[in-house]
Amino acid sequence: MVSIILFYDKSGNIIIQDRKQISKHGEEYGFFGGHKENNETPKEVISRELKEELNLEINSLANLRFFQKFVFEKDGNKIERDVFLAEIDENFENTKSNEGKIYKTNFKEVYSLKMPFGDKEILKEIQKNLKLIEIFEKVQKIPYQVCKYDENEIDENLEKGDCRHKHFLLKKLLEQEGFNVKEVKVIFNWEDLPIPKDILEILKAGTIWDHSSLKVQINNKWIKVDCTWNSKLKEKGFPITKNWDGKSDTKQVTEGKLEFFDKENYVKDTNKIKISKEEAYKFAEELNKFLS
Repeated sequence: MVSIILFYDKSGNIIIQDRKQISKHGEEYGFFGGHKENNETPKEVISRELKEELNLEINSLANLRFFQKFVFEKDGNKIERDVFLAEIDENFENTKSNEGKIYKTNFKEVYSLKMPFGDKEILKEIQKNLKLIEIFEKVQKIPYQVCKYDENEIDENLEKGDCRHKHFLLKKLLEQEGFNVKEVKVIFNWEDLPIPKDILEILKAGTIWDHSSLKVQINNKWIKVDCTWNSKLKEKGFPITKNWDGKSDTKQVTEGKLEFFDKENYVKDTNKIKISKEEAYKFAEELNKFLS
């Protein structure tokens, strides 16, 4: 069993190992990492290898995470690789390699390099994962504000929006990258959010509403993805997804009780969801002021 790691930054660069001087099987480039020794866990393997190859302590890496176990078959043999990812900054280029050389590249060039069997399949999955996270964070940071909804006016230049605008844009951008996306309706309670009581009291008809969200298919599994609240709202106590791994559910609109329905099958229960337009407009106005 082998544990390997890919380093990446926010600019689209990735760091791999130049193995031309230490190649064992004809490969010229590969991941940093190595084989399991004794009863080591995958994380213990990568911790030891980082120390041996790069003089790095594993705790010094920001946003280190286990990505996925890959299993390949070659010539009747099973090849197992536990893959880790770590985000880096510009200071990483000062790191010295004890084995091979540090090679800075990107996802455009890397597929043309001579690498070990299976490495390019792993890179494709990592690239897809990082693109998903990049798009999510791009839409998440758009300031939340309840406003007029017109799908024809929603594009990458969106400056503000509520759950409808942001999830429409997120769906559009993800589908452009080939992701399978479904619209979801979520029944939630405004009382489960840190909104002042005097604002909540505007909703005399009821605080249980429905909400627009998404789910995205990742490795044959549908995960719930919600980008409603921008990061600044963490200061006010809203549930904010930070350092999302792109493989599990994000935080949802509230941390309270939620009910999920595929939009295509959703029928609003007017006995449960009671919305007065007059109250809704007033509530939106006051909520916008509170969140600004």
